[in-house]
Amino acid sequence: MKKALKNIVIILLCCILAFPSLILSTGCSLLYGITEYYGDYPELYTMACHSLITDGYIPCGEYECQVAVVPIETDNYGRIMFCYYDVYNYSLLICQFSDEENAYYYQDYNFINKKSDKEGNGIHLARSTKKENKKQPSTIDNPLFGFKEEDIANLKAWNDWDKPIFKEKCVSTSVNNDFNAYYNDKNFKSSGKLICDEIIPFNGNSYSRIIARDKFGNCLIDTSGTDRHIYEGDPADNGRRFIYITSKSFAHLEKDFSVKIYDRNAAFDILTEPNYAYQEALKKLRADNYWNVCDLDEVIAEQTSAS
Repeated sequence: MKKALKNIVIILLCCILAFPSLILSTGCSLLYGITEYYGDYPELYTMACHSLITDGYIPCGEYECQVAVVPIETDNYGRIMFCYYDVYNYSLLICQFSDEENAYYYQDYNFINKKSDKEGNGIHLARSTKKENKKQPSTIDNPLFGFKEEDIANLKAWNDWDKPIFKEKCVSTSVNNDFNAYYNDKNFKSSGKLICDEIIPFNGNSYSRIIARDKFGNCLIDTSGTDRHIYEGDPADNGRRFIYITSKSFAHLEKDFSVKIYDRNAAFDILTEPNYAYQEALKKLRADNYWNVCDLDEVIAEQTSAS
């Protein structure tokens, strides 16, 4: 009897000790929020997740909120211009077309972005939690508020608005409603994340996650972290954020594989920089790293054997 009670105590202690690790490894959504999109437009959500720098959900403290996806206009050939909001992005995008399995869109210059205006745009965050079983997407009352007519005209021109569909110019992505969970699975957390956390070094805390993959399995990684330093005699943190491209085995080219997108001390945030800096940075990064062109592992192997 005493032996049995001893075994039960040991098991309970193991469970208690393991629970914090379980929470850390699975994220707060285990207890509170959800990262899925449950709205009516998963094909538009899919395109946005592979065109912007986005987690695909809105972190709201101990909860997560669903992003807002709001169709605005359809051209004579079925293209859809829509608004996407996730705290970091307030964007207009154009999806060329979709079917039951895939969303089709132009890879570059398929969006414009601006700072959100919660009051002017009429943004309403819908808290989505497993605990309360609420699965409502966030909404926007006035999605075009704050966008310049010139920028909207440029977006339409870049994406052949009101011209016949040109499928050969499109890239496609399989429709999904939770890319955060799909890409950052147990395999990534057990091996790939450890590699990615070392690619962009920080001397403070850091966090890496896959936010997109191309048709060859190459990965777009979003890494954010802090650097400890001394400011006016006191310790302080500087937040920085990078995106970079790796192969499916998390190898990368020797140069031009990363872009800094945020630096708190430098008051720099590429997502709101003028003159389409956001779009151009993504276009150059993809072109330099063979995005949707070939398997990056093969390119790296060729470069290694030639050196």
